[in-house]
Amino acid sequence: MKRFIIYLLGSVLIIVGGYTFYTSGGDLLYYGKNSTTPAVYIPLSAVACFIVSIFYIICGALFFIKGKWATPLLFVATIIMFVGYIGMLFHINNGKPINNLTIVEMLVRTSGTMLYAAISWFFFTRTKIVYPEGYDRKSFKKLLKDYENKKLKYRT
Repeated sequence: MKRFIIYLLGSVLIIVGGYTFYTSGGDLLYYGKNSTTPAVYIPLSAVACFIVSIFYIICGALFFIKGKWATPLLFVATIIMFVGYIGMLFHINNGKPINNLTIVEMLVRTSGTMLYAAISWFFFTRTKIVYPEGYDRKSFKKLLKDYENKKLKYRT
């Protein structure tokens, strides 16, 4: 079941990365649905989304091979998205035109990137406690207390 979830999350990340690559690349290079007139977009946010879309595709592939590099890449992508979000706020503060859906889009992408970074950390890089053979959590704690109380002699 865990493998299925990881593959599903990796697939969604690749699909979202491809969509983000297409839309942000369209804003930057003026292709797609509004190729005759340039759309109202925020340059810093568009560049941030374009860079992060490449990270999404790479991290989606890393999800398939269970690569631990997905976690730091997604954390860097989260920082880049925060920079893009702050750039959008400066753009709005300067009174420049903006599409209202851009605000929602940036919020969803930023929070989604944070969520994927947390999921990646949970699945790939968090420390898992492995108890010695023949011990579970309770019996291992009892063994440690016995060592602390010097009831058992240390092995040399």
